This record gives sequence, C-alpha cells and structure tokens, in this order.
Amino acid sequence: MFKLYSSLFGLALLAITHLSASDTEISLKRKRGTFVKGYYSYVESEKKAPLVVFIDGSKHSSVYENHHKLAKKFMDKGFSFVSLEKEGITKDSYDESIFMKYDCLENRLVDHNLLFKEIQKADIIKEPSHVILVGGSEGGKLAPILATTYKDKVNGLILIGSGGGLPFAEELTYQLNEALLSQNVVKKVGYKIRKSLKPDEIEKQMKKMQKKPDSLKLYAHKTYKWWNSYLSYNPMEDLLSLDVPIFMVHGAKDKMVPVKSADLVVDAFKKADKKNLKYGRYLDLSHALTGREDVYEDILSFAESVVAYKKS
Repeated sequence: MFKLYSSLFGLALLAITHLSASDTEISLKRKRGTFVKGYYSYVESEKKAPLVVFIDGSKHSSVYENHHKLAKKFMDKGFSFVSLEKEGITKDSYDESIFMKYDCLENRLVDHNLLFKEIQKADIIKEPSHVILVGGSEGGKLAPILATTYKDKVNGLILIGSGGGLPFAEELTYQLNEALLSQNVVKKVGYKIRKSLKPDEIEKQMKKMQKKPDSLKLYAHKTYKWWNSYLSYNPMEDLLSLDVPIFMVHGAKDKMVPVKSADLVVDAFKKADKKNLKYGRYLDLSHALTGREDVYEDILSFAESVVAYKKS
C-alpha cells in the first residue's frame, strides 16, 4: 500500500471567497507556503449532507468547468461537492514551470491530505454525513490510496476510466501505442517501421526514466518524475483492502487505459470473494463521459446507494 507520511504535511489554513449562497472558492496552505486552490459547492441544509470529493485526471487544465458541471448533477441529488486544482493551475491561469515541477502522485496526495484534514475539522467545509471519492483517470489512481488512508471517513469510491488491474507500465505502453497509431498516415507508417526495428523502445525508455526518478525531462508530455511516481504504484492491493462500495466505470473503446485493466480488477475481486465492487463496462464508451447522461445516471444512482447502504 502506498502510505502517506505526516512529516510531508503542513497545517491546513483556508481562506474563502463566497461565489454564491452555496458556492465557495477555497485555498489550502501547504507547508512550504504556497496554496492549493479549490472549489466547494455545498447543500444548504440543517442536516448533514453527503460530500463528493472529485479527483481530476492528468490534464494541465483547470478543474473549474468540470467541477461545476458535475457539482450541479450531484447537488440536484443532495450531495455537496469539492474539487482541487493541480499545482500551477487556477481557473484563470496556468504556470507551466510550476505545474511540471510539482506534477506527480506524491504532491497530489499531499494536497488532498490537506483537504481531508479540513473535512475532519469541519471548519470551512461542513461536516458531511458521508464521503464519496470520485476519481477520473489519474484521479482514479489517487482515490484508492486516499480511501485506505482515511478508512474511517470514506464511505464509497467511484472510479472512472482508471483501470488498476494492469501494472502502470503496461497501461503506459498501451496508451503510447494507441497515441502513435492514431497519427496521420506518414507518422503511423514511420512508427510501425520503427517498432519493427526497435520492438523494445518503450520498455527501454521506461528503464531510462527509472534511472532519473526526479528528472523534469519530458517524455510523452509528462516529466520523468511524473512517470516514476506512478510506475512504482499498483492500486490493486489498496482496492482489495477496502470493504466500502466501489463503482468502477470503464469504456471498452478507451484508448488511454485498456479496458482489460478494469476487467482484471473484477477478476481479482471475484477470486478474493469480495462483493463490494460494481462494474459498469460500457461497450461504446471511450475514455471520456462526454454526452453520456445515461452513465451519469448510473453514477448518481450508485452514490445514492452508498448513502442508503451506510444508513442501513
């Protein structure tokens, strides 16, 4: 299991700016003095409301639009909703040098740990009745770590296009092959020729990256540091250790993370005789949920079932 160490964390000091009666922009102070930006959309109620913690994927773009799109869907069902930006990103700006420097699994975990410290304090974020983690793509790699770290707080997981059954190195190889084969005809032919001459090119590149784990040198738009932080982690152990309800959503046409990776998680749960995993395997779905309201309906229904399950 990937563990979090308390020495990495600073105090969670929040400043807020009210956007509306139920919408708040938050800032969490890191130990080194910089701030994590985030958004908190909450349900006005005398009773405690369930809280969804959304963990975004790997793109170097703001979570702001995704947050409000998803928050509206969940708030209509009575859920509050919170999301964090990645370092170097706000809804109004993008600092590439900062983003590249701090973009890795460990730093994203530190930021989300600060969020959980605030959830536990219930100072700015209202004390929730339940906490459900929703992780998309890379966020689905972080969610199992957070769920095992905060077993007494997390009541359910929703993992979207995140795989987890294959080692990350195999997912990476699949992703790169798909990306290179989707190029124009000339580049595609060139890649096929190169692959026939150097069949182990990607594997050799990964070994090269592992020799420089902290390097900010780029490979396929990500730093060696980023690749190494995920190459060393396999979420299967964490997933199998959880007893809370888990809903895994994956498209059979996903070209970023192979559906086989999600299928293997299902196989592992069956082998371990664990009954807490629900699998939504959508034959015509790719990596994104764009335009698929039916999938959102399944996700929302599952979230409601988590709340009902806990109350029973």
